[in-house]
Amino acid sequence: MTAIDQALDWQGDYEEAANSAVNALRLDPNYALGHAYYAEILTDQQKWAQAADEAKLALSLLPNSLNFLQAIRVQN
Repeated sequence: MTAIDQALDWQGDYEEAANSAVNALRLDPNYALGHAYYAEILTDQQKWAQAADEAKLALSLLPNSLNFLQAIRVQN
């Protein structure tokens, strides 16, 4: 999931990246890094409130991961 989402996001295909992320998160709603990547995609789309919610959810699923904390770009 994340490699495809990232590639689409980096190419500027934010809508397709978001759709892919949502579909993947339906399969595993507890995948913290997936929520973090989705938050990044939402940030690129300037959907600030939704991005913050996804980032908070991701952090709640994996609160002690330094790598994860570095991956999140959304700030409260």
